[in-house]
Amino acid sequence: IQSRKAALDAMEKVLDQANVNPDDIQAIQQSLNENFGTMLDSWTEAAKTDRTLSNLLTTVNEQTAAWQEATGRLLKTRSASIFLDGASRIQARAKTLFSKDQLNIANEIGSKFTKAFTEGDA
Repeated sequence: IQSRKAALDAMEKVLDQANVNPDDIQAIQQSLNENFGTMLDSWTEAAKTDRTLSNLLTTVNEQTAAWQEATGRLLKTRSASIFLDGASRIQARAKTLFSKDQLNIANEIGSKFTKAFTEGDA
């Protein structure tokens, strides 16, 4: 029962914090970083004793795996290669336009977005 309550509490926290200002990228990023993993960990723990939650978690995992597989296939295409090459060129130009702090922030956001995209979270 405690694990189910923890899972529900974690889900509520993610939903509550999803109501951040949509223009505040850092708040959104921080909310997801802090709460989404905790929610999935709580789900996993509760799913050990709850068949319905276990089935839901299995579905989420299957869909995530399918998304990762599709993303992997997409990244192997010529279009993706052209896109990634263009992104590299833009990064090189950005280095001459922005301060080091601005570049670090953009780099961090880009890395986390790429990770989220490839893992099916975005």
